[in-house]
Amino acid sequence: MWQPDDKYFSILVAYGRESVRAVTHDLRTAGFKNVFGVIDRDFGTSNCDRWTQVLSNEAVFILPVFEIENYLLDWNSLSHVSGDFSHKRNTDVICKRALRFAKQLLWWFSCCRTISTIRGHLVADFPSFPGLNIRSRRAVLEFIENQKWFREIESRVHTLIDREKIRELIDKSIEMSKGYL
Repeated sequence: MWQPDDKYFSILVAYGRESVRAVTHDLRTAGFKNVFGVIDRDFGTSNCDRWTQVLSNEAVFILPVFEIENYLLDWNSLSHVSGDFSHKRNTDVICKRALRFAKQLLWWFSCCRTISTIRGHLVADFPSFPGLNIRSRRAVLEFIENQKWFREIESRVHTLIDREKIRELIDKSIEMSKGYL
């Protein structure tokens, strides 16, 4: 794709945000400093505001769009795609049809974003696997109990079992989803 400069690039496919993060981390730890990951924003937040900050040491770029495929949603380009290459579709019709379909999914997006927010809140600071020095049941228990996630999980769950809090998350989520349209 980038020929003749592709000799300067090596593109790995890692399948999934956690795999991308792990591969990027492992390669950087091994000394390859010019390694970067790219993941979809999905229902989360982009970090594109930090991409140009040289000292941010950002290794995994979270796109400002929901999925990388969103960059293919160019109505003018899509107007030229047809089973019949002599037939050009109307750009405005394509745009209106896509927006109509997206509007039908607003509450679904809101639900998914709300679930994603709750999941993020519950698993923030979730522990990574320990080093190889775990050699007893007591060591396992101490490792888990010393994790910030373990110490805070009860209070995190408690804040999310309030129906009003869930309603607030839904309201915020639907407004965000409408804003993306």
